[in-house]
Amino acid sequence: MKLHGLRIPVVVLSLLLGLSLFFGCQWLYQKYNYKQPLVASLSENKAVLSYEVDDKHDQLLIEVRMSTPNLMEDYKKLYTKLDAIMGKKPFILKLTDDRDSELIKAYYNSQYAIYQAISRGTYQEMAAVINKESIALGVESKVFIDRDNIYLQMKHNNHELNEIVPRNPSSSAAMAGGELFNAEGN
Repeated sequence: MKLHGLRIPVVVLSLLLGLSLFFGCQWLYQKYNYKQPLVASLSENKAVLSYEVDDKHDQLLIEVRMSTPNLMEDYKKLYTKLDAIMGKKPFILKLTDDRDSELIKAYYNSQYAIYQAISRGTYQEMAAVINKESIALGVESKVFIDRDNIYLQMKHNNHELNEIVPRNPSSSAAMAGGELFNAEGN
């Protein structure tokens, strides 16, 4: 069958082969350019207990559960390594944990001091309030600060809460993990 001197089956077959080649190359590029190094980096990191990668959206969502004595140090190392792997591909590194009701209460009771410290610079007062609230509920807590974030680690029994609060919420470097909870943990 011909249309204006072109054979339709040959044109359709050429189009299908071209599209297959294009999508195949794209798949190989993604697999070897960032997916394999990303999975290898997450798997090799001793602080990472588990991870999940969601690439169904414009930004890659990397959810990580960490267990570490120093959340700030290990989070920054992980973020820096992932940033080098991802290059210009946008991603979000989100922390997950296994909070219990006591951890949620301790964090909820500490939020006011955290956000007050961000706006007023009262970081020592914030640390004292977090320590007081934690002790009252039988929770062990650690607070770390750098120029971008406040890193809050809390442990109670076999549960832990890892929260990163951006010091400058509009900063793209402060993309981190978590949400605010109300007293009921919702």
